[in-house]
Amino acid sequence: MSAARYVAGLDGGGTKTALLCMDAAGAVVGENTFGPLNVNGTDWADVRRVLGEVAAFLTALPGECAGLTVSAAGISNPQAKAIIEESLRNAGFSAPIEIRGDQESALRGAVGQVGAVLIAGTGSICYGRNAAGRTTRCGGWGHLLDDEGSGYAIGRDILRAVLLALDGRGPQTMLTGLVADRLGSAQPADIIRFVYAPGRNKREIAALAELLGPALAESDAAAQRIAISAADALATLCAPVLDGLDLQAGELALVGGVLTHHEAIRDRLRSQLTDKYPKLSIIQPRHSAAWGAADFARETFLA
Repeated sequence: MSAARYVAGLDGGGTKTALLCMDAAGAVVGENTFGPLNVNGTDWADVRRVLGEVAAFLTALPGECAGLTVSAAGISNPQAKAIIEESLRNAGFSAPIEIRGDQESALRGAVGQVGAVLIAGTGSICYGRNAAGRTTRCGGWGHLLDDEGSGYAIGRDILRAVLLALDGRGPQTMLTGLVADRLGSAQPADIIRFVYAPGRNKREIAALAELLGPALAESDAAAQRIAISAADALATLCAPVLDGLDLQAGELALVGGVLTHHEAIRDRLRSQLTDKYPKLSIIQPRHSAAWGAADFARETFLA
């Protein structure tokens, strides 16, 4: 990296945190990846540790950092902004800091100034901005209250399907064997112990979502129900944003591991949205959320 001034954008999610550095012309001049940074699903000590690693990386770079935009899930938590800034300052980072919701940077990176983004990763949210600058969000209220269609919700529903099958309240499912292979047991007591273990992080539940694919490949009924439920929940997230901002003929970017890795969910979602909004353009993201955060930083600190 040259010794010129640059800005940095940080995208903190439930699985990983991506950092991207950009110069005044918008060229990417540095990147790195760190551990998860979701202030509603990560222990505060882990938040401080990750931000300490980010600060150390930026402090060691040549050149002058003109500012950092931190974009993270869980920013609506009243303590979040103070802890993020305090952690960076305590770690020696002295440049100006701007803090935004992860959905803002995801939209900026994926679509640009106008359009909508549906994020289905560890959590889920739909967010949009129209040409008049008005914004609307739907969902994203955390795994205990919301996040339907997310990796966490799918992982939770997989465990629920196994318990229902063992109870006789649901169909027998190959998810039982897949869960047993992953956890070492699919007995109810062991599932409960796993879920409610002290310090259990929501990303560990969300990681079970990858078990859905093998079961869907075998036309497992319980897995199919989970996939349908997830797709329908995500479609429901989009409607208030697209309708509320008159973006029915605009662009909607699909972001996140659920939509990247689960073709059945993505295809059903696309079909539902296309049926309801025939003029809607459903696109792949043009840039990452970290790029979007860095672009905000460039606008704020290098304009």
